[in-house]
Amino acid sequence: MLDAFQSLQQDVQRRAMRKTWTSVVGTIFTGLITVAITAAVAGIFTLLLWNWLCPEIFGLPKIGFLQAWGLCALGNIMFNMGRNKR
Repeated sequence: MLDAFQSLQQDVQRRAMRKTWTSVVGTIFTGLITVAITAAVAGIFTLLLWNWLCPEIFGLPKIGFLQAWGLCALGNIMFNMGRNKR
């Protein structure tokens, strides 16, 4: 009887550990996908806005996706570095 109880307890612990690791991996994967989608949308938005306005207004050349994403990153660095993250 005691062996059956210990076996059952070990099985419950294994299932709980497996569920914990599965939820951690799922959370990390979901976070990475969310960050990638957000970065892509910001890059596309910047690309479209730049290519629509800047060549006509200022005579600047059109840019590609990576350049637009770089502009987003540069703007984030320039305007968000001095803020407190509280």
